[in-house]
Amino acid sequence: MNEQAFHFFYNLANKYWLLNWFFIFIAQYLPYLLVIFFIGLIFWGYKKGKDRLHYILLTSFSLLVARGLFVEVIRFSYPNPRPFKALGLEPLIDPIMTSSFPSGHATVLFALATLIYFINKKFFWHFTGAAVLVGLGRVIVGVHWPLDILVGAILGVAVVLVARRLLPYSFGEGYNKKIWNS
Repeated sequence: MNEQAFHFFYNLANKYWLLNWFFIFIAQYLPYLLVIFFIGLIFWGYKKGKDRLHYILLTSFSLLVARGLFVEVIRFSYPNPRPFKALGLEPLIDPIMTSSFPSGHATVLFALATLIYFINKKFFWHFTGAAVLVGLGRVIVGVHWPLDILVGAILGVAVVLVARRLLPYSFGEGYNKKIWNS
């Protein structure tokens, strides 16, 4: 089923040069723009320095654990060839030769999307939609399986939710009562 889903998306590639350019942009360059947006939200979205510091620490801890620890341990424990290598296809972007499972891009972007939910809910759906596009783009260009993206997304969200429990902080009236004591 994972291979069938991969072929469904990968078959969208190599039809038109403009569409290929779009997929390459989404898969390779949009993640940088999303990270820049997130950093801007952290630094200019808050007036109080304590809020900013808390989210910098929460983000750093979450990304270090999710991407730096869990993704690498899983990749080492469960080496999975990237689809272009396993199927003998030509990817649209320069591939890296590490294991594909889980997707580090999806892990990071969905972790950031979850953090945005707690920082500023009005940007959450836009950022999450962009993260989904990046995930689909990485499948379309041939460097990830759909399951890589799904597991990376779940991992990113789960680590942020656990990290938030481990690093609680009061953000205003009723915050701790509503979230932490329920």
